[in-house]
Amino acid sequence: MNGLEHVTVLIVEDTLQIRSLLISVMRQVGVGNILRASDGMEATELMREMRHNPIRVGASEIDIIISDWVMSPVDGGTLLRWVRRHKD
Repeated sequence: MNGLEHVTVLIVEDTLQIRSLLISVMRQVGVGNILRASDGMEATELMREMRHNPIRVGASEIDIIISDWVMSPVDGGTLLRWVRRHKD
């Protein structure tokens, strides 16, 4: 046990191959719960859903977000601002 089995990571990446690579790396280092989104819009929807239905999402909180910066329709900068300003 490396202490990461209780960590939840959200990977936000629009390129499938890079997203798969990041998920694989997270699994190899022992991250216990990995959530994924293909862009910032999907990530914000996932976080909103998590607030109302954490069982459906598979997590009640996110410890780390790893995000691409250049995505469409919602990029990494906009996602970062949303996370910082969101009350939850």
